Amino acid sequence: MSSRLRVLGLALPLLACGLGGAASVQAGDTDVAVAKEARASVVRIRWRDPRFSRTTAVRNAVVVRADGLLLMAGAPLARGGTLTARLADGRELPAELLASDTRTALSLLRIRAARLRALPLREEPAPAKPTVKGAAAAKGAKKLRPAAEPAAKAGPSAPEPLRYPPVGLRVVMVTSDGSVAMGPIRSHRRPGKLWDAGAREPVSTTGLIGAAIAAVDVDAGAPFLDAQGRLVGLLVGRKAVVAPEKNEEAARVGLRLRAEPREAVAVPASVIRIVWPLLERFRRVPRAGMGVRTLAMDDTLRAQLDLTGGGHVVQSITPGSPAARAGLELYDVIVGLDGRRIEAGASLHDCLLPYRPGSPIELDIFRTGDRVKATLRLQERR
Repeated sequence: MSSRLRVLGLALPLLACGLGGAASVQAGDTDVAVAKEARASVVRIRWRDPRFSRTTAVRNAVVVRADGLLLMAGAPLARGGTLTARLADGRELPAELLASDTRTALSLLRIRAARLRALPLREEPAPAKPTVKGAAAAKGAKKLRPAAEPAAKAGPSAPEPLRYPPVGLRVVMVTSDGSVAMGPIRSHRRPGKLWDAGAREPVSTTGLIGAAIAAVDVDAGAPFLDAQGRLVGLLVGRKAVVAPEKNEEAARVGLRLRAEPREAVAVPASVIRIVWPLLERFRRVPRAGMGVRTLAMDDTLRAQLDLTGGGHVVQSITPGSPAARAGLELYDVIVGLDGRRIEAGASLHDCLLPYRPGSPIELDIFRTGDRVKATLRLQERR
């Protein structure tokens, strides 16, 4: 624990280093108040493999419902071990792992406790509705309809897309032992594979947010909070170990300064809002698909096609799938869903995460210079 930023009572001034260690930044009263208030909602989770006598993994989890429902981020833990939750008031209780989802690196747990303080989820405001470029003028665009499936009305009934916190938003990270770090959101929509403490293989994740936070391995699951104390995301990994820097000013007030924050990545609140209820209800996340494999467009192809947003090129189509029945073709470029433009950098998996199997969807497609539309009903993705 020598590399941790220790806060005594969370009432003392906090110090964190600016990106690259160029200058020290003093935490404001808001940061201290947010960390102090949220500390009661952060729980230390210890997992012990029954084959060994010592703890084999340590995580943070947050209370998402006052009756003892917890959410944890990071590589899913193996079943069969012993889970113990240590609350902020010092109580240690057995915990039960209800369900995990590898793609979003989220796990749902339960403890037998009541009247806990739940962290509210941050909800991003809806931006001006983006539309597919040229769609309004292309009223005569070709319509591809599956013969066996009548077109279902899309648009108003379509689920809201994932929304990410704005780049530059300042967040506060607080862990179950009172360690605190601050930093700005620097990126979003970063799907990839991450190593996590205790994992034997990398975790394949959905879209993430990145922040300049001085985080270490055992911080996994710690919440990112905004100035109102709302949950912005849950930490799943960090790019590099951040060593403490000797600093006499920090030492005088009982702190250990974490130098040179690196990018730490977290599951955003918009993903948590979708996945948590599904894990509770189904003990898994039923995912919707259309039966295609796609490749995200790069900047060169987007410029050649004069597209301002993102898009996904169809590389293969499963015979008999909804995409095949709707008339999709190889090398079609899917540029919009239900009239909403696909943003550059967004994976197709992220775009479909709000949809459930059986939902209707209308695709905006760019095909050999023409705009076409296809309506289909999504199937469950295996």
